[in-house]
Amino acid sequence: MSPVSVEIRDKGLERIAKEAQTFRRSYVKVGFPEGEKASGKDTKSFDEVVQIAAVHEFGAPKANIPERSFLRAAYDRDQAKIRELFDSEYLAILDGRTTARRALTKIGAWFQARVRAYIVALKSPPLAPATEARKARLGRGGGGVPTPLLDTGQMVDSVQFAVVING
Repeated sequence: MSPVSVEIRDKGLERIAKEAQTFRRSYVKVGFPEGEKASGKDTKSFDEVVQIAAVHEFGAPKANIPERSFLRAAYDRDQAKIRELFDSEYLAILDGRTTARRALTKIGAWFQARVRAYIVALKSPPLAPATEARKARLGRGGGGVPTPLLDTGQMVDSVQFAVVING
């Protein structure tokens, strides 16, 4: 009988398993994560931007402001693509091509861009005539059809994402 030898080749299975587990326990927040700062040149604080965003996201009937969801609506519209992106990034982790943090950062940046584009494209419900006139006076009409959620650009620029590892 000839001697048998065994060679163990570590291709990083333990590291890949750890990254996969980290990915499954982690998540991305897109919107206005707590502790961030407002973007842009406007003078509004981040808290003011968040308040304005919340009023538009959910509406304020007593103030005659209709709901103009941009976070929930963008998520609803892109839910299948988000799932597809999560799946493809998970496979990339299993293949050893990326890490959990890089995968979640890619997903967060992608959805951040989608939310920002949704804000810019939103045209309904239309602005109240007084708001439309104010925007026209200030030169913030959006090039024809006034864009309800785009005034100075500070809110759209303040949409951010945060990766929460092992949340």
